[in-house]
Amino acid sequence: MHHALSIPDVQAYLFAIIRDDKQTGQCTLAMLARTCSILSEASLDALWNDLDSLRPLARCIYTANTTTPLNDESTPEVNNNTVESDLSVFYKYAHRVRTLDLSGQRRFLRRNTVHHSVIDDVFALISCAMPSPILPNLRKLIWAPGMSLNLLCHLLNPHLLSLKISTHRWSPESTPFSLNKIPGLCPEITSLTLQILALDGHPEPELAQNCISRVICSWEKLEELDFAPRPVKVFFAYFKVDSLETAVALMGAIKSSPKSVAIDVYAGGSRHSPELVEVLLHLIGRDASHHELQYFSMNFPCVLGADPVNVSDMLRPLFLCDLRILRLAMTLRFILGDDDLRMMAAAWPRLEKLELIDSRPRVLITSPQLVLSEVLAPPNQPPQPLPPMSPAGSIQAITFHGLISLLELCPRLQYFDLAIDASKLNGLHGDKPGGGVFNRLVRSARLIDSSVGDPEVVSHILLDILPELDSLAGENALLQEPPHNVVYQGWLAVHQIMVASKHATT
Repeated sequence: MHHALSIPDVQAYLFAIIRDDKQTGQCTLAMLARTCSILSEASLDALWNDLDSLRPLARCIYTANTTTPLNDESTPEVNNNTVESDLSVFYKYAHRVRTLDLSGQRRFLRRNTVHHSVIDDVFALISCAMPSPILPNLRKLIWAPGMSLNLLCHLLNPHLLSLKISTHRWSPESTPFSLNKIPGLCPEITSLTLQILALDGHPEPELAQNCISRVICSWEKLEELDFAPRPVKVFFAYFKVDSLETAVALMGAIKSSPKSVAIDVYAGGSRHSPELVEVLLHLIGRDASHHELQYFSMNFPCVLGADPVNVSDMLRPLFLCDLRILRLAMTLRFILGDDDLRMMAAAWPRLEKLELIDSRPRVLITSPQLVLSEVLAPPNQPPQPLPPMSPAGSIQAITFHGLISLLELCPRLQYFDLAIDASKLNGLHGDKPGGGVFNRLVRSARLIDSSVGDPEVVSHILLDILPELDSLAGENALLQEPPHNVVYQGWLAVHQIMVASKHATT
């Protein structure tokens, strides 16, 4: 054998390729273990590293302690002459198992087959009175759907890092007891999935929520949480929930400091007040000076409130964070002036993406008198009144002056989605309207929801401050002309002028 094959990194690379072969990978590893003494141990490690059933381990005991061969139809007959079971073969392989996936997706097709197989194999292993944990070096465990959590405890160990419990039906008698035992048996968990169903049908749902929250808080090193009390998923870094109350409860239960938080309240959920949004933001921004929240996204399609909301004031709890990406999509009317945008940019100088999206359906704009209003209306409701006026009597909105400040204070900016009042062009008619401020990283941005004034002047400003800008309709979007929409027609004219100017200079 070539000496290079004795290098651990080379072995790991070769065994990874062999394992990827679904047809002959396991047979190849088994043959290497039998025929090559130098590669035998490494081959066995690779062969037993990842299991999707307990049956191979159970067979080790059956084979060593039965007088008849084991097959899927026969029941093993234990040798009565043996006082104690021979576990030597089992121990030879059990300590090599790092991942155990009992979800049944890869090996079994019917849930009842999974159910009976797992029960039989677990009881076969624990009946031998072997010390717990059965798999001492297990790092990742995916439990069988619907199986009892009491059997799960025999597979937990202090080294376990990832645990997934899927489609477990909540039982007020046994589930709290079983869940409370898990943190003590595997305190090093960093990734946890709890897909516990039918909490709504429980007579005391608050008790169930409190139990789960208490269990979640038991893991100080938890980095990823997937919790689904209903047919939705909630991740530690990504919340997809039915209500803001659920997001607030989960955020209150999490004591560690994430670098990424995305909250998505799915459409059709209950409607909430803006005050509840502020509560959630304060929970996310707590101890902000001690961690680095870099990515933050909120999508609330069902937020109540007729009064406009100042985005800068709402996001103030996050000003101490080191945000790189901010995305806010809500069914609320935003108020954001140039000074507000400048304050946000100063708080997040390393910002790379900024999206402030009003998710309400837009009223078709058919007359120039409505261009400046950006009238938006919820479904089945008439257009809402205009936002409040500033002391000067004009609508408080971002202008190109605010955008230039954003580009100056956030030199890493690569994308933005902002409603900019491009009809206010005072002081921007010179050769260098940006005053020397420009950004070559921004190649696409969404501007077409904004009012537009003179297309010639607007295109000249954009070419000066964003010389590489190609798309005005956002990422992976084309600027198309809806009929009778003067706002889109204005931006279409801006885009055509920009394209013609770039072609003329090349």
